[in-house]
Amino acid sequence: MANIKFLYWNTANKGFTQEKVLNALFRTRQPADVLLLGECPSGLTTGFLARWGLLELLIQTKSGQSLQQRVYYQPAKLSLTLAAPVPVVKQVQSTVLATQPFGDDYEETVRRLRIRITRLVQMQLVVNGQAYLLASVHFPSKLAQDEVSQLQIAHSYKAKLLTTATNQAATYHNRIIVVGDFNMNPFDAGMVEPLGFHALGNREQANPNTERHYDKTPIFYNPCWSLLGDYHPTHVDRRMGGSFYYAKSASRRLFWHLFDQVIVSRELAGSFVPSSLSLVEVPTLRREMLSGIERQKAQFADHFPLTFTLIL
Repeated sequence: MANIKFLYWNTANKGFTQEKVLNALFRTRQPADVLLLGECPSGLTTGFLARWGLLELLIQTKSGQSLQQRVYYQPAKLSLTLAAPVPVVKQVQSTVLATQPFGDDYEETVRRLRIRITRLVQMQLVVNGQAYLLASVHFPSKLAQDEVSQLQIAHSYKAKLLTTATNQAATYHNRIIVVGDFNMNPFDAGMVEPLGFHALGNREQANPNTERHYDKTPIFYNPCWSLLGDYHPTHVDRRMGGSFYYAKSASRRLFWHLFDQVIVSRELAGSFVPSSLSLVEVPTLRREMLSGIERQKAQFADHFPLTFTLIL
């Protein structure tokens, strides 16, 4: 068994400051065995990778489009390969639902517009000869989706993951880890509903005997519920209330949101190290978040990094 430390960070395209922050983090705590970066069009330098013993996983896309997700890992401790090429698709589908004429020269058309953006990287993680399906996700922005749209997207992403896990059942045995920027809070429909990820905050409920309506797909365990709010008895007395700060919501003005999360299949619920789960509150990043500075003018990213450990 090995302790595998993960770090996920949506760097918000701030490539010129990400290495500075990561160097500071790795100097004060164990460097990540698996480092996943979202919104990161420019990769980390060879000097940084050599310093921390990291190797980049080369991600291929089906369409040849660029991908803003980066993955790095410690080759001395584990192996990581791409489980499937990544579809990077932006598809706009317009369907005419009804047309109502008004006079001779005017008619009203009702259309249904669907926009699909797929950002899902599936990887095969091997530790001590045992394989796991590791997925890095970055859901479309909450500002452009309502809760029903996010539920539909979550359903599609989960179906894709479970198809891969089922097709290679003898390899993965439903050992699934999903981490990234879900652009949803743990309590949103896409996270908790059976049609979505059905990711529950109590590991005892993440079992096949939990009663569900119409859906027999696996339940996930979401330990990140414990990161909501500003108090945690085993970490520190006071902390920030989430991984992302947004004060301009028209409704549900929560200010702090927990978009950056990790969920695991029930087979791995017991492998999670609860005390390892934390948001890394970089002081300068926190000051920028609370100042209300525009994202384009900010020096740092607008998400806190998320760290956790699994015993694999």
